Amino acid sequence: MEQEESISVYHPELRTCPVFNFTFCLLFQVDNEYKKEPPSYPLCFCKRPVVMKKCKLDNGSSAFQFLCENADKPFVKPKCSWLLAGESMPYLKAEHPRHSYVDESVYLNNRQELLEAITKNRPTDEKWLKGLLDSMD
Repeated sequence: MEQEESISVYHPELRTCPVFNFTFCLLFQVDNEYKKEPPSYPLCFCKRPVVMKKCKLDNGSSAFQFLCENADKPFVKPKCSWLLAGESMPYLKAEHPRHSYVDESVYLNNRQELLEAITKNRPTDEKWLKGLLDSMD
């Protein structure tokens, strides 16, 4: 980014962690089909769980919002209009690491294999690709 390179919303490393992908999409106001997961979900002020929704902004970029799970359900009570923009959500630092430790040489080797498979556009076995991605967690 410091070299003014374009940002790819489909970069393969965004697949490695749903929290990383969520943070990336939130920060750059973009979206992709990869799994997204916020570090935590808040409770609504009515003490009900919230859901995450994607919305399009006027400028065409994407944004994420958290709202009460009852907000869009007809005939459900309590009904509240609590809404929080994703970028306003406070996230606490995790007490424990989210991922297990992976030796750097193993990570780099797996990453290189994955990047080669994707950039060469060769047909890949879905089980092999999933195994490779899972080994990077």
